Amino acid sequence: MDNIYNKACRTANMGNYEYAIELFREVLRHEPEHPEARLLLRGTERRRATEQAGIFAAVVARLKVIFPVLKALLYPHKPRKKLECYEDALERLPSSTLLLIRAGKAAHKAGLSDAAATIFKDIVVRAPENKKALRYAGELMEQKDETQEALKYLNRLLQLDPSNRELAGRVKNLEAEAHMRKSKMEEAGSFRDMIKDKEVAEESVKRFETADEKREKQLKQALEELKAEPDNVSKIIRLATLLQDDNQQERALKLLKKARQKHPDSFDIRQKLGDMQIRALDTKRRELEDKLRDSPEDTELKAKAEEISRRRNEIAVREYRWRAERHPTDRKLKLEMGYALFESGETDAAIAQFQQAGQDSHLELDAAVMLGRSFAKKKQYDLAAEQFQRALSRHKTMDAKGMNLYYELAAALKGAGEKEEALNIYKRLYSHDIGYKDVAEQMESLRKEVEAG
Repeated sequence: MDNIYNKACRTANMGNYEYAIELFREVLRHEPEHPEARLLLRGTERRRATEQAGIFAAVVARLKVIFPVLKALLYPHKPRKKLECYEDALERLPSSTLLLIRAGKAAHKAGLSDAAATIFKDIVVRAPENKKALRYAGELMEQKDETQEALKYLNRLLQLDPSNRELAGRVKNLEAEAHMRKSKMEEAGSFRDMIKDKEVAEESVKRFETADEKREKQLKQALEELKAEPDNVSKIIRLATLLQDDNQQERALKLLKKARQKHPDSFDIRQKLGDMQIRALDTKRRELEDKLRDSPEDTELKAKAEEISRRRNEIAVREYRWRAERHPTDRKLKLEMGYALFESGETDAAIAQFQQAGQDSHLELDAAVMLGRSFAKKKQYDLAAEQFQRALSRHKTMDAKGMNLYYELAAALKGAGEKEEALNIYKRLYSHDIGYKDVAEQMESLRKEVEAG
């Protein structure tokens, strides 16, 4: 295979991309975990795509990926076959995050951990805030016992999802492991044996206790403290929080419901209970949505997801309305109330909340985004465009959030009849990422409309 690989490299450097891609694919069929071939294959595909850039080429490329993507569905239990299908599709859309994630998952299921890691790392380079790619890359590095590399991805994921307790515990454990390795403590055979002084040993073990051990200790302490002061609201909430973090959701809810009966006027207890109920329904909704992605025609699943969403939104509106009535000057509560009303379909009421929230400079960006979406929902596209432009004046980075804002602005401008302005924005997105959403199709469609007058 070395001869074919070297020939592929030479061919790619000469600009014969079609043949180079064919040779790199041949290498990967025989050595799917080849350390360089997959990266060089993707780079060659992208160089070819750049040189062939054009609206017609983009439309043709998207048409050509349909068959291999559909073909992949024929192999639900043959991940290597699936991977080959996604590689066929990636030949035409090599920068598609969706296709890359599917290819990475297929490689992972096929037991090709090096290939999967290469794919997910490539996604992270192009989309540093892609949570799925960060999670897979971190987990694969952890499985390969490359602790520092795993931490690089999982720490970034934790920055994007700071409330994820399970992830925080995992990162802490990996950091402790990395520290121990750096100090060569594992060579001693026993961490305790290495430290002769008993007090120092005990203190050191405390520093490196696992997240589960620490949580268990905190739970025990919180229970003892609440027994000593059963009516102490802060201790009730602390115990409920620890139970929730320990995945004892039902026990935490039971504790808070009982406490609310004893303290019906406690804002803190009701707020914690409401948050926990909403979070539990959010989790259930995400689980159902994940299942629906795999079985989109399952009407029973769809009905369950809709019912969970309805219950979640109903509780959210009730809770945030109650809180806002008690803290009428809290702009953050108005933003949260707006989110709840928007998801419940009460668009006009949501707009009023977002408008008030936007008076706080710290909330202006989020409020403007939601006002834009609310006006777009009402087909008031000129007002929507104003809000998206306002949001972009606050968020000027062309990252994932910035690109989505431009995309929503283009859609609003198109709806408002400002077709040339919308086309210019689609062109900007296209030049930044050729495979972003349906920008190529939107651009081609608008171009024809503009030319037709």
